[in-house]
Amino acid sequence: MQNLKATRTQMLLLRKKINLARRGHKLLKEKNDVLVMEFFSTLRDLRNIGKELADKFDIACNSLDLAEAIDGTVNLERLSFAGYDVEVNSRKVMGVELLSLDVFKSENFDRDLYSYRDYSLELENSILKFREVMPLFLKLCEKQLALKKIGEEIRKTKRRTNSLEKIIIPKFEKYYDIVDSKLEEIERENFIRLKIVKEKKFEREN
Repeated sequence: MQNLKATRTQMLLLRKKINLARRGHKLLKEKNDVLVMEFFSTLRDLRNIGKELADKFDIACNSLDLAEAIDGTVNLERLSFAGYDVEVNSRKVMGVELLSLDVFKSENFDRDLYSYRDYSLELENSILKFREVMPLFLKLCEKQLALKKIGEEIRKTKRRTNSLEKIIIPKFEKYYDIVDSKLEEIERENFIRLKIVKEKKFEREN
C-alpha cells in the first residue's frame, strides 16, 4: 500500500476501513441468507405450479380435442381471439426487482366469446379449462424469471462477500499490523534515545 505512514492517524484510518469492511461483510452475508431462502421458496412454488399446470393442461388439451372433433377447427380459431390482458407489476427482495404477472380477461372477452352461438358445451368446457391454465402458465413464467434473477444476485453477493472476507479485510488488517509494529519500534527507539539522553545528562551533572 502506497503512502503507508507509521502514524496514529494512519492507524485510525485503517481501523475505520476494517470496521467498515466488516460491517459490509455482515450485511452481505445477511442479504445472501435472505436471498437463499427466497430462492428455495421460489423453487418450491415453481415445482408446485409446474405440477398443477401439467395436470390442468392435460385435462384442457383433452377437452380441446373433443371440442375440435365436435365444433371443427374454424370455431376454435374464431374463439381463440377472445383473449386476456396481463398486468405487470414488480416487488423487491433485498434490492432485487422481481416481476409479478397477473392475468385478467380482456374488456371484450365475454363479448367476443358469446357472440358465437353455434358451439357445443364441450367447446365451452374447453374454454373454461384453459381459463384455469393461463394464470398458472404466467405464474410459472414469473417464478422462472424470479429464480434466474435471484440466482444471479446470490452469485454476485457471494463473490463480494468472499472478496471482503479473503482479500480486502485481511489486506487492511495486514497494513494495520505493519503500522502498529512500526509505531512500537519507533516508541522503543524513542524510549532508548530518551534514556541515553537522561544518562548522559546525569553523567554531566555528576
